[in-house]
Amino acid sequence: MDIRYTLVYMKQCYGRAMGYFGYITAFLLITANIKLFEDQINNIGLTTGQAILLAIPIFLFGNLFVGYLDLKYGIWKQENDFTWEVTPMAKNLCETATRIEKILTDSTNDK
Repeated sequence: MDIRYTLVYMKQCYGRAMGYFGYITAFLLITANIKLFEDQINNIGLTTGQAILLAIPIFLFGNLFVGYLDLKYGIWKQENDFTWEVTPMAKNLCETATRIEKILTDSTNDK
């Protein structure tokens, strides 16, 4: 088995797992902050459990809203385009595809 394939495969698995661990970390941050500000939360009439049940949906919908804005305003697309520009292999692939498209278009127009 090729060592590069193994490394890329492991990197992909690691990246995917880190995405899932991000959810766990976010939950732990929410609960830690609620515990840290427990006195202030109790002063507004919420218990710790109620604050957690309120904070998690707000956090999730907040993330969905930020993701929506990211897609709506094309930030993700711009980042993706930038990655293609700075990666030599991807840039070469795009240039080759453009040349092939030009050749096909020219041969179609000649007929």
